[in-house]
Amino acid sequence: MPRKLMFVQLKTGYDTDRGPSWIGWVDFSKTWNTAYFQGRTLRRGTGLGLSDANFYDVDTDDTFWLSGPKRDRTDTRYGPNAPTVEPDAADAYRAFLRGEPVNGTEPLPPETALIFDRDDWPSVYASFAHATNDLEAIDVADGEYTAYAPDGRVLALTAPDGREGPVVLARTEEFDAAGLERRVTRSWQRHQPGHPPLGPSETARRALDEENRPREGWIARLLKRS
Repeated sequence: MPRKLMFVQLKTGYDTDRGPSWIGWVDFSKTWNTAYFQGRTLRRGTGLGLSDANFYDVDTDDTFWLSGPKRDRTDTRYGPNAPTVEPDAADAYRAFLRGEPVNGTEPLPPETALIFDRDDWPSVYASFAHATNDLEAIDVADGEYTAYAPDGRVLALTAPDGREGPVVLARTEEFDAAGLERRVTRSWQRHQPGHPPLGPSETARRALDEENRPREGWIARLLKRS
């Protein structure tokens, strides 16, 4: 049974994103449609007009939000209190906040890039070279893409010699972690229903693991499995 470190927030009975919340281990069924947390059995709300990150308690009908935790600690966007960290998840969460991988996975390659097209279709590359070799200058020159590092750093994607020249990808000093989180969440909801949205780093790691051929970068096979 898959187990993930997750952010969990109670929605029923509270204004938007103001309910009590937790950081803890959540067990999922093989289909990812059922989650088990604090003795509750939570069923995904897909088909009930809810996004894929919404779950409901099968016994009480209380609704919950489940998503990967955020390193910038902005999980509770409007809530007055920080999430309660479950005791058995405290060590893993502290390691996560330090930038270490969750669940014993290997660190991402240092030049990992997440690149989104205008429709928020994501591509993940193991290096800047893989990305620039794959992308076409004509699309870059037309502003088709937005690029990030997994930590939210904005990457500059340019075609300095025009629509038929080389593509250049470089780090900038700008950070937009919130914008990256929004794009990643939208991508999961649109292209991979049936799975809770993961954070940018976890999404990149999963994409590279799934592809197993980082020179190509595209994660179409991952996203088309819905």
